[in-house]
Amino acid sequence: MQKRFALFLTAALCLTVTVAFAYTEQQAKRGEKVFSLKCSACHGDNGQGGTVRRLFDGYNGMKAPPVAGPGALPNMETAENVYTFIRHHMPLQKPGSLSNRDYLDIVAFDLKANNIEKPSDKPLRVKDLPTIKIHGGP
Repeated sequence: MQKRFALFLTAALCLTVTVAFAYTEQQAKRGEKVFSLKCSACHGDNGQGGTVRRLFDGYNGMKAPPVAGPGALPNMETAENVYTFIRHHMPLQKPGSLSNRDYLDIVAFDLKANNIEKPSDKPLRVKDLPTIKIHGGP
């Protein structure tokens, strides 16, 4: 009876414990480069947030939220929320113009910059995004 209970308990723990393989170090480094080229003009060199510059007509003076550090990624519950938002709205001058890989790499950079997940040997994939909590979840 005790063996059966121990086996059941072990199986239950295996089913409830999931290891998040969020991104590779290489992905986060690529994301940092893309961020530097395409995002930092508004979101700050370190992702601390900033003010949209004149070069973006109609958006000049708008506040760009931080993507790293205190207050980062406001209103984002999961990495899927981050990915979906930036894929449809960023960069300001030409939303949706980056490759899918670039958008995933930027999310990897955001995760690393905020210590949300640790790098692993598994690359970040779109299907993983809903499982990675940013705010508002366990």
